[in-house]
Amino acid sequence: MIKVHSKSQGQSPMKLQTSTPKQVQAAFALRPSCVSVVSQLFLCCVLAFLFTSCASAPLKAYDFQRSHVMGSDFRIVIHSANEAAAKAGAEAAFAEIARLEALMSDYRDSSELFRLSESSCVPGGQKEAFQVSPELYDLLAWCQDLAKRSDGAFDVTCGPVVRCWRMAREFKAKPPEKMRQRALAASGWSKMQLLPDHKVRLLVPNMKLDLGAVAPGYAADVALKLLEDRGLPHSCVDASGDISFGAPPDDAGWLVKIEGSSDPRPRSFRVFKKCAVGTSGDSVRHVDIDGQRYSHIVDLRSGLGLTNRRLVFVLADNNREADALAMTLSVLNREQGLRLLETFPGSQCLIFQEDPRDRQQWSSPGFPSLTNDKE
Repeated sequence: MIKVHSKSQGQSPMKLQTSTPKQVQAAFALRPSCVSVVSQLFLCCVLAFLFTSCASAPLKAYDFQRSHVMGSDFRIVIHSANEAAAKAGAEAAFAEIARLEALMSDYRDSSELFRLSESSCVPGGQKEAFQVSPELYDLLAWCQDLAKRSDGAFDVTCGPVVRCWRMAREFKAKPPEKMRQRALAASGWSKMQLLPDHKVRLLVPNMKLDLGAVAPGYAADVALKLLEDRGLPHSCVDASGDISFGAPPDDAGWLVKIEGSSDPRPRSFRVFKKCAVGTSGDSVRHVDIDGQRYSHIVDLRSGLGLTNRRLVFVLADNNREADALAMTLSVLNREQGLRLLETFPGSQCLIFQEDPRDRQQWSSPGFPSLTNDKE
């Protein structure tokens, strides 16, 4: 059985607890016939993935963890008949995640992404287009496509706005209007141009790129692919609740159990192939300012935290989409979100609107049927 509690503040019966800058708490426990992976994150909801293996199955579950990577706790569970191969695979996967962090970190001054942003932080702005690696360029191109499709609800040029709102949350006061306007002026997906030969042009001064809503999920995908290439297809990579699943280890598939919304009825669904689940919400990270509850998630079009209360789950073919779409659907209204999702045929969503005055639940038409299966 694999069980993942995603982005929740609930207490876990597990013993080991750790934390990250994203205020993640996680725990692992390995028992003879099952493995439990628990990531407690910033939702009141609980997202649990369970599978039951046949008693005669030759595979054994091995779990591994690394903290404070890309602002996340990473967990890797590998089902293998070879313990040495599982350990070596996990080490290689963590090394690949570390490589991606060195490439895409928005706070390490040696990273390629940071140096790209810094190229705009000179008098008069960027002097010439900045050449990046093909891998970073391709991810930025994908992000720009999502920014265009979502009309800016998703936007990796969000760094100035996110930093401005983070300061507002710390002081529990709205940012001064001039500061907010400066942050908005230095943000906006249309102010970044992708040019031939993997060059990037930042069109205004003091831009800051932030891949926090997509890089962890992307890294989980890359790590899972590496494990598959090493002959370890029955694996799971959890990036603080954004989870990439490999091939299920048996015919039961993955049983996905969702708990913790305002509706207490148990719900679950099964998937029988590789997939990813992304989550987003603000049950823990929010702030009250002048009697109004604001999320840590920023509406990048206004520069202020969201005032809706929403728990979002996205089921997708890969974690890059699941991670980014979960955050994007937190911002868009119901009609906009479902319309956007239609442009990603492999993705589906389940959303809980948690405002006490207006509790709702909706999903995209293709979301798996919910059942009361437990194991």
